[in-house]
Amino acid sequence: MIKITGQRIIYHGEVFINPERLEEPYQALTSLVVFELGYGGRITEVAAVDGQISIAVLTKILQCVDTTVFSGSEAEMNVLLEFLSYYVAILKNRDSPRLKESVFKALVGTNNLLLANFGCILHAETEIFIALAAWAGLDSMSKINLAIDLVYHYHHGVNGLRAFIEVIQYMKELDYSFEEACEGLYHVTGEGAV
Repeated sequence: MIKITGQRIIYHGEVFINPERLEEPYQALTSLVVFELGYGGRITEVAAVDGQISIAVLTKILQCVDTTVFSGSEAEMNVLLEFLSYYVAILKNRDSPRLKESVFKALVGTNNLLLANFGCILHAETEIFIALAAWAGLDSMSKINLAIDLVYHYHHGVNGLRAFIEVIQYMKELDYSFEEACEGLYHVTGEGAV
């Protein structure tokens, strides 16, 4: 189980300590992706001490500053670390005007990918979507389109990203293909939901 702790500082200096909670690795990944990074949070520290890994995230929402720490053993934190390896690499180059084009070309191995295909994804979530797609090993245009259908069908944003993470968990833990996981969990087949 991954331990999640945090605090919120309100603009006038009042501090609220969030109750500590424990989550399974993919549930913690959803919390990190949807509620921290999805709201513009940034990774401020990744530390490893005596086999324990911690990831600190700073998220500013309106006039509040949240600091959230995810911690656990290396084995427990592996899911978050794998995702973050893709996410950080993408963020490192996000100001490059050719980022999306080059990442997606590498992802699907084609020069014919039009960024218009990604219009259903909210702008703030583009880097998260790219990192999830890369981590899931989506290596064809049909798989990318299926992921877009999944995110789009489940109301873009929060629910779409949750669905995408659940499909990835299904793939990795049960050794299903991306297509099998989408159809099995959400009845999304590449032609929308059935």
